[in-house]
Amino acid sequence: MDTAGEWIVEPSFQLLEPFDENGLAYVIGGGAGDSFAGFVDCRGELVLRRDNEMDDELWCGLLKVGNGFARGFVDPAGRQVIEPHYAWVERFSPCGAAVACLDDGAPRWGVLRTDGSFTPSAHREPLTDGDGLVVGFDDVTGLAAFVSGDGAVVHVDAGGRDVCRVEASGDGASVALKDAAGRAVWEGTAQPGTFERAWPELLRDAGQYVDHTPVWEGDTPAVAAELLARAPQPFHPGSTDPYDLDRLDEDDEEDLCHGAVHVVASVFLEAETLAEYPFLQDWTDARFAEIHDTVAGRLRAAYGPPLPADRAVFLRCGDGERSVTWQVGDRLLVLQERMVIGDGDVEIEIWLAAIDA
Repeated sequence: MDTAGEWIVEPSFQLLEPFDENGLAYVIGGGAGDSFAGFVDCRGELVLRRDNEMDDELWCGLLKVGNGFARGFVDPAGRQVIEPHYAWVERFSPCGAAVACLDDGAPRWGVLRTDGSFTPSAHREPLTDGDGLVVGFDDVTGLAAFVSGDGAVVHVDAGGRDVCRVEASGDGASVALKDAAGRAVWEGTAQPGTFERAWPELLRDAGQYVDHTPVWEGDTPAVAAELLARAPQPFHPGSTDPYDLDRLDEDDEEDLCHGAVHVVASVFLEAETLAEYPFLQDWTDARFAEIHDTVAGRLRAAYGPPLPADRAVFLRCGDGERSVTWQVGDRLLVLQERMVIGDGDVEIEIWLAAIDA
């Protein structure tokens, strides 16, 4: 409607957001079978139509678009300004910067600016919130928080330069704010365990997936020997507690094993998280391969060559698995990795078990 109260475009959209400083408004329109979303100009003409991924706001005059695997930015006319090279990127902050991730075989986080320049970060990844979402640049301070390798939270500016860092002590009894030169400008103390260090939540180290620490950090053959010495009992691979059989149905009972088992490592990746961070599946697969191969190498050193691949035992099958099996007396020592995919979610576990031959 114009200033005289006359319709420029009569009501026809399901949703019409206010016009922004670029003279565009986000809309949803159409009907069953021909619905659309995008941006209209002041004449009501559709100038940007949503195709796959598209934000519903422009920031710093740029609109984030993508295809589910790569993201970039276009201007208000729909012209590509920043090529879709980024596996993940936030919308631009008023300071003209955004946290972004390049994935050219190995994810690299850093700072992207509106001119298309990118500065890789020396830190593992940006800080995430309780839902696993990147916090990104703060619109007020113009700083973004990253997690360092030593558990500190480092705040960087739009140029990707470290500005300050927050460090917690190992016992959690103190915390310090330090400037870019490493000088403490503030310190606080409390009871031990009050403060926690920050560790990567997306690009985790292999050890962060480990559930049974002695297998990874201790004497792996000794853990295996303890399993082999146990009296066999029924267990259900894949259950939260493999020895809790009370809630199993008839189908589950078909997967029962007899022996002893440890869950070496596990992870559950939600479909929404995998869609948000397309590199996460490959990164996690590589870490589990590292765990499996490391444990298998230690067991080979202690028990010698495993059985041939065609004689490997699988405790339970899923949507992808591999197993290494040793004959130890009248028992079998089994190291198995198993993946299960359902509704886009992915669960991976590694088991170490001793069962009757």
